[in-house]
Amino acid sequence: MTACNQSQNDGKAALKIAFDQEPRTLDPRQGTDLQTANVLQMLYEGLMRIDYHGQVVPGIAESYDLSSDLKTYTFILRETTWSDGTALTAKDFEETWKSLLNPSFPAPNAYQFYYIKGAKAYKEGKGKIEDVGIKSLDPKHLVVELESPAPFFPKLVASFFICPLVPSYES
Repeated sequence: MTACNQSQNDGKAALKIAFDQEPRTLDPRQGTDLQTANVLQMLYEGLMRIDYHGQVVPGIAESYDLSSDLKTYTFILRETTWSDGTALTAKDFEETWKSLLNPSFPAPNAYQFYYIKGAKAYKEGKGKIEDVGIKSLDPKHLVVELESPAPFFPKLVASFFICPLVPSYES
């Protein structure tokens, strides 16, 4: 990876990155290969992220609460917007995640959501979307109910394939 200095780019900063092949998709719900993963990590941010020390830290979520039974996460989103200035909301996460679980949508990483209540049954066509444990309470609060405690869940939501998509995406 090399960065150009301003004199090489008419006074504008630029970043040039060399890949040996194009990313296969820019849809985080479908990325699996290394090139795609690297590009998606640069383009999207999830609820949490991994910092330079390998620690899970807040991303779009400014914090989260965990229920006493260790099965319900309530993520509190910070004020943030899409590139067009539209507010990014908890509903954007809910809709993106549920679209990934749609039985007809080809999502190779969907199994990572099976920790979420009702996710596996819905993906396999044996459950209803209403039973999936992903709910936006309001624009800033996303509640995720798990099947059982999963202490690694905050790290899981730092993955690129769990990032929200602009509400106008097609699934």
